[in-house]
Amino acid sequence: PHHPTTTLPTYPFQHHHYWLTPPSGTEPALDHPFLHSATESARDGTLILTGRIALAPQGWLADHTVHGIAVVPGTALLDLALQAAARTGYHRLDELVLRAALILPERSALDLQVVVRPPDSDDRRVVTVHARQSDAAEWNEYAAGTLSKAVASPSTAGSWPPPDASPVDADALYQDLLARGLSYGPAFRFDAAWRDGNTAYTEIAVPPGTTDFTLLDLALHPAALLAPAEGSAQVPFAWRGVHLHSTGSTALRVRAAITGEAALSVTVVDDVGEPVLDVESLTLRPMAGDQLAAAADAPPLHRLRWRRTSIAPRATGSYSVLDGDDLTSLTEPVPAVVVARIAGDGSPEGAHGCAERALGLLRAWLADERFATSRLLLVTRGATSVRPGDRIGDLAAAPAWGLVRSARTEHPDRFAIADLDQDVAECGDLVTAAVLAGIDEIAVREGHVLLPEVVRMEPADVLTAPDGDPWRLELTGEGGLDGLALVSRPESARPLRSGEIRVAIRAGGLSFHDVVTALGMVRDGKPLAGEGAGVVTDVGPDVAGLARGDRVMGLLTHGLGQVTITDHRLVVPIPPDWSYAQAATVPVAFLTAAYTLGDLAGLRPGQRLLIHAAAGGVGMAALQLARLRNADIYTTASPAKWTALRGLGVEPDRIASSRTTEYGDRFRTAGGFDAVLNCLTGTHIDVSLGLLAPGGRFVELGKSDIRDADEIASAAHPGVTYQTYDILDPGTDRLHALLAELAGHFAEGTLSPLPVTAFDVRQAPDAFRHVAQARHTGKVVLTFPDTLDPEGTVLITGGTGTLGSLVADHLVRRHGVRHLVLAGRHARTSTRTTGGATVTTLACDTADPEALAALLADIPA
Repeated sequence: PHHPTTTLPTYPFQHHHYWLTPPSGTEPALDHPFLHSATESARDGTLILTGRIALAPQGWLADHTVHGIAVVPGTALLDLALQAAARTGYHRLDELVLRAALILPERSALDLQVVVRPPDSDDRRVVTVHARQSDAAEWNEYAAGTLSKAVASPSTAGSWPPPDASPVDADALYQDLLARGLSYGPAFRFDAAWRDGNTAYTEIAVPPGTTDFTLLDLALHPAALLAPAEGSAQVPFAWRGVHLHSTGSTALRVRAAITGEAALSVTVVDDVGEPVLDVESLTLRPMAGDQLAAAADAPPLHRLRWRRTSIAPRATGSYSVLDGDDLTSLTEPVPAVVVARIAGDGSPEGAHGCAERALGLLRAWLADERFATSRLLLVTRGATSVRPGDRIGDLAAAPAWGLVRSARTEHPDRFAIADLDQDVAECGDLVTAAVLAGIDEIAVREGHVLLPEVVRMEPADVLTAPDGDPWRLELTGEGGLDGLALVSRPESARPLRSGEIRVAIRAGGLSFHDVVTALGMVRDGKPLAGEGAGVVTDVGPDVAGLARGDRVMGLLTHGLGQVTITDHRLVVPIPPDWSYAQAATVPVAFLTAAYTLGDLAGLRPGQRLLIHAAAGGVGMAALQLARLRNADIYTTASPAKWTALRGLGVEPDRIASSRTTEYGDRFRTAGGFDAVLNCLTGTHIDVSLGLLAPGGRFVELGKSDIRDADEIASAAHPGVTYQTYDILDPGTDRLHALLAELAGHFAEGTLSPLPVTAFDVRQAPDAFRHVAQARHTGKVVLTFPDTLDPEGTVLITGGTGTLGSLVADHLVRRHGVRHLVLAGRHARTSTRTTGGATVTTLACDTADPEALAALLADIPA
């Protein structure tokens, strides 16, 4: 049938945007851009003014930056205190001291409180200014002072402009201020200024939406010419004797004169000379860029935490597991939950395959109306990290997590995803119960359900490295993991003595000794983490075979730090194809295993060896070395780690639990052992001693349950040799020989580095807890953040967008980078200097290998 055409409207289409925007706070009840409401306590008369500052509604504040960071002007805090003064009738601000810079967050807002306490015995009132980020719980005090009712005669600015004053070159002034770290946009630039000796005169206009005293900041700019601060940024610190005479002016005239070192007097009148404000004294102080950057980079940061929760398993039958991807095989009624396994093969192609398979399942699920009231659960194993130190076992399946999150935003209550540490057949009822309880993201670890939550990162969550001097990981205070700290160690930069080398550490290994020391179980005075891998930065006299720039691994006699000093005989080169983290797994574990098996136990081919905790660092190293000696090997480990031992080729009948002593009966039938490597305690020692054949050797690697060797040999276990071991017992020359021997095996490929669980050194407490809880296999390693070379060049791909610009700004401000290249597909070639850094912008499609190679070739090393 014929359908009539519809005439388009002659007016433009009406566009409606539905982007969510953060609330700007309550509508202002006060005639002020920052303050919204005032409340007086019925109990004691305390006045509280509340409000909010944000860059979105008050965008002009972004024109005020210090060292590249948007900071609320000090005069704005003065304005807040004066607003409180006006409402109380206490018109004189005797003093206002600014405690800290109030940094403006880029995306959230600042909640404000101005508090005026009741009058004291001298009829003065304390005023304080507080702020917090809108998503934070804790308030911080940024200014404090006192109010009084003292009156004073207003000052005058005199003839305007002064007949003998010289005009100020605004462009030159703002270039000078920029060099000091003060950057001002259009909203913070004066209309005209003059200088007459030690006095500066400024005219400013007050735009709508701002306040008189917020923009008073720009009136102080010409005062920078009066008292140069030797290159540092000078900002208001303390106001004294501030008298408020009137408000609401649209144009101001400001006279600032030097009254002392870094101190000014200020007089403000309106455009017809009527008094507005007098300041008897304003003290300025420098603001350091590194301190401000540290404050700007501090919380609020957030992190993902997985929280254990209690879920009761549902009865079997509430879910079904797909055999492959065929949803058509499901018969009605469709179960409440349908499970599909997603697993990769460890290759990049496998990741693509997992994503494509998951996408196909989601689309097919949505297309079939039979599944409208059911939920599809994708299950991975080891695709996401849940606890500190979790090793990703199936990275190829990880894209499925992001895909399901995206799908859930469009189709709520249709999909869920879970990461398991066992097959779904073993915990299906538990996972199904969580899904039916409305949980969309789940992890199961050791039979417990964990849920993700975003939590605020507190300063205590990470260790902070001191600025300036080299630092070292140490145990401070009374001990305990809370006592771990990165401590300044300037002696690490001392001149080297004969035979010493200096190493910039990239990764360091943790041992069981480190943990028991941190927990206070052992107190032998030795530094923590005495092994690592890094780059030689300096060599002392009489050092042969090593040079600056060599990659080395070995023992660190002065402890683990950003830079450390050690004996050149205690390190060997790192194999070319190893990472620093892999290299850090080697020194203590393999030296311990080599010395105890060879020098102490004298292990010979065919002899029987029991290795306790064989899935740990020393255990795995001993396993490799014992095989080289053709020994007959038996092991213990916690049941959760048996799979790892089977993967290393240990037969199941030669693996027993280290949690119980049942191995005493199981292994006794095979005859006596020639050697035992032990790190267990209590009855495990007694049972293991009983397993030794006459003349057997018991080597104690632990430090928390030492027995008397003579007592064991003379009475309890005649003929058995009991020996303890410390990493430095062999002496430097023997350790050097063992390291050289091990290095040969690593070069030949007959020995391999251990499995790595890596933590950033700033997460050392988490790493120590991980080792203490015996969650890991192989070795736990602390990695060190790379130090950027200020003379090197940083390439930022996609650097011409907003994110790239923010990264570049952060690198310049926080890390001192002086040469940057920003690459973008449609960028215009240019070079500019900003903040002391040279920034080059180049056009390059980094998806084109040849174009990227050409770009890299042109960048100086």
